Amino acid sequence: MMGKGAFAVACCLVLLCSFAESSERRSTKARCYNGVFKEGECVCRQDYVGTYCELKMHCEGFDRSKHGYCRSCETGWTSRYCELIDCGENGFRVSSTRCRCNPPYSGQFCTEQTTKNVYLYYNRLMYSWGPVGCIIVVPLCLFMYCCRRDSERRQKRRIIEAIAHSRKTTIIMSTNSRSNSSEASCVSDEDFLLRK
Repeated sequence: MMGKGAFAVACCLVLLCSFAESSERRSTKARCYNGVFKEGECVCRQDYVGTYCELKMHCEGFDRSKHGYCRSCETGWTSRYCELIDCGENGFRVSSTRCRCNPPYSGQFCTEQTTKNVYLYYNRLMYSWGPVGCIIVVPLCLFMYCCRRDSERRQKRRIIEAIAHSRKTTIIMSTNSRSNSSEASCVSDEDFLLRK
């Protein structure tokens, strides 16, 4: 047995469901942008695709495949129906027909570079990275200067030590050669005397 309250709730649910269904049909019909609403769906005019016929096809020429796909797309468009914009390497797609360009690029397909945008981009880059560059470059230059100075000092010290070692060796050799030559002269004198 259903009470009056339950019956009223059931009636309200039926009415709400039928209203929601009819409003959904009306909203779908209202959203059929470039076509006509037939049998619960949008039938698009030529050169338009999408659930609501909202996407324009950008085919190059009129040649289509038997399934209606474009054989080739106009420059800057991609996919089977040529309805998606191609932003290339200089940007990214934010909707099927719009790109967000990486600086300093601009334009519909992110292929244009104006002098103003290029200067603005690089000036901002220098403004943000300039201090970081100074923080890195100045200590690096000081480090290289100190290393070079220490290297030159070590090289001078090695040259001085090599010259000093060379002098010691020369003095020792000259001392040895004098003693050897006097012995040799002594021997020569003795030999000379014995021979006579």
